Amino acid sequence: MEEAGSDLNTNDDNDDYDYDTDIRLINEAKSILLDPIKKQQWLDSFSSTSTITSAKEPTKTGPHIFRNISLDEFTPHHTSQDDREKGENEDEDEDDQQPEYFTYPCRCSSEFKITLEQLEENVEVVGCEGCGEWIRVGYEVVEEDDQHHPQDQDQNQA
Repeated sequence: MEEAGSDLNTNDDNDDYDYDTDIRLINEAKSILLDPIKKQQWLDSFSSTSTITSAKEPTKTGPHIFRNISLDEFTPHHTSQDDREKGENEDEDEDDQQPEYFTYPCRCSSEFKITLEQLEENVEVVGCEGCGEWIRVGYEVVEEDDQHHPQDQDQNQA
């Protein structure tokens, strides 16, 4: 029995395999996924090289979407108390302020994050900051109408 076990350990097929390369590639992939700038650069380069397809073949562009999640299920994050002391009135309630960003937990224990700026730019697909999973965020953009237009005031004064 020991001979069979020792045969597994001396498999000639694995002698030429470079495990260091695998470890290096895994570490490189991890560093790209954990750094939002590197991750976006990789996604940009990947999407630009994968756009050449046959006209007859329908294609999906972008990442695989894991789930569709309503923005209502995300946790809003407001300005911290320290930031308020620096420039904002402390009298303002958190409910009166718009959140800076929203988060939703991922199954990898990290989180999906979408900022107010992304919402205003109609971004609806966001990636997890830890594992690279993607979700579609469901929300409606509400346009704010200015009730006091300077042109209307000029016409009323004339």
